[in-house]
Amino acid sequence: MTRVMVIGNAGGGKSTMCKALCRAHALPYFAIDNILWRPNWVRVPDEELRESHDALLSQERWLLDGYGPWFSVLDRIDACDTVVLVDHPFWVHLWWATRRQ
Repeated sequence: MTRVMVIGNAGGGKSTMCKALCRAHALPYFAIDNILWRPNWVRVPDEELRESHDALLSQERWLLDGYGPWFSVLDRIDACDTVVLVDHPFWVHLWWATRRQ
């Protein structure tokens, strides 16, 4: 487990789980939202995102949390050795996301 892709709906505990996995396996943690969005939720152009994303994927070890555009999902699938899907019933995601707010 050296290149880990984590996906799932909002409110499922992905970030909490990712941080625990990173501690347990000494992996650097990256959230796709941090390279996808600028302040005030302004989306980064695809070319800039692709460069940032490719730079992360070229590293030897990582855990990437989130979706992003479909091209980035496909690139991560090709580069990762582990996929973690957080898939609770929808009401759990909704409840946890609401409680978080």
